[in-house]
Amino acid sequence: HGPHIYIDNAEVNQGQEKTTYLGETDTDYKVTLQKENCHIDSDRVLSVGESNTKTSNVETTEDRSIQLGTSFTCGVCGIGFASSRDLGRHKRIHTGEEPYTCDVCGSRFAHYTNLKTHKRIHTGEKPYKCGVCGIGFYDCSTLKRHNRTHTGEKPYVCDMCGAGFAQCGDLKRHKKTHTGERSYKCDICRLEFSECSLLKAHKRTHTVAKPFKCDICDLGFAICSELNSHKRVHTGERLFTCDLCGVGFYDGSTLKRHKRTHTGEKPYKCDVCGVGFTEASYIKTHKRVHTGE
Repeated sequence: HGPHIYIDNAEVNQGQEKTTYLGETDTDYKVTLQKENCHIDSDRVLSVGESNTKTSNVETTEDRSIQLGTSFTCGVCGIGFASSRDLGRHKRIHTGEEPYTCDVCGSRFAHYTNLKTHKRIHTGEKPYKCGVCGIGFYDCSTLKRHNRTHTGEKPYVCDMCGAGFAQCGDLKRHKKTHTGERSYKCDICRLEFSECSLLKAHKRTHTVAKPFKCDICDLGFAICSELNSHKRVHTGERLFTCDLCGVGFYDGSTLKRHKRTHTGEKPYKCDVCGVGFTEASYIKTHKRVHTGE
């Protein structure tokens, strides 16, 4: 025998023999059932192992499972699966196949469960409710992420600096501050950004679109966060305080720049001579020394 996989839930009557095939085709993996009162379901494999044979006799166990001598492995990436159905679903990642279509908007999905969740956008159904604040969500995973706003849980930790995040996407965006990756490029001025939202906000500087208006002085801003920072000028509120000298600031980015006066950090380097600067605007001025502009 040796390593094996367990599957359950297909009946064979006493004294009978049943042959079933598991896999993408009917010739992949053959299993012959010979014991009484055994159960098999080729789509419910409970644990995976390996064997050199493709045919295995049945052994009755307490949970009425049987042992098989094979597993289901993706030929593209090598990941193993408990059943042929699971393997088939996984293969759509490689093929791009999306067989499930929304009859309302035409959106396509690789898996039926994703289509089912998507349809709730059209029906308005939100079956997953937060036990703390009562807000409803379309799917369980979104509720789980939301719950972290109440618990403060931050399971996604940066392996470079140890910073914790509530969502995987936030960690991915954060890591770009270490790698310097800027995959979003403005097609007008070629400036690059680490996030799509930053690129969208930047593009408004070209279109002069400033949809966020101050209700006190009517000044317009390209993004909402800039408006929020600006409003503190009117209220005098300084939420961001330096823990070294106690000076307060209207926004976090100004505090961050201020702290460099204490730390001596100069993250902006001239690619010609290597001189460092505390702010990006300073390096632009400095580069004119080299260009003669």
